[in-house]
Amino acid sequence: MNSPISFSSSPTSDLFLTKKQDSRLIASGFPAASDDYADKGLNLHELLVKNNAATYFMRVASMEFSKLHVFRDDLLVIDRSLTPKRNSLIIFSTEDELILDRLSLINGRLMPLSAFVPNETPSWMLWGVVTAVIHPTDTAFFL
Repeated sequence: MNSPISFSSSPTSDLFLTKKQDSRLIASGFPAASDDYADKGLNLHELLVKNNAATYFMRVASMEFSKLHVFRDDLLVIDRSLTPKRNSLIIFSTEDELILDRLSLINGRLMPLSAFVPNETPSWMLWGVVTAVIHPTDTAFFL
């Protein structure tokens, strides 16, 4: 049975090295000129997650947030270490539930629109900042 062969380059040589199953390296030719321009594979985790320890994923279960262009079955990438800015999409908590909203400037204070009640002190706590929304393509958004 043939075992798979992996290729790697050595920092001390321009030769390609072939790693055999018993971990010995043998020279197997010169690298192609185009190898310097080869694209690295796409890794969505590298693109979407900046702070691994503080990043969470949530799936949206309803169409309630369509006014924010967030729809049922969308996947939210949330970073709890970020400081939100005006117009940031945020997850905030009130009592025992988490709510998605946009941070707005109301009466000189940054707060979620849905937590604003005139003549009352708002009671909400920031849970995290949404850094990405991933939409499935097979959902009828506007039905």
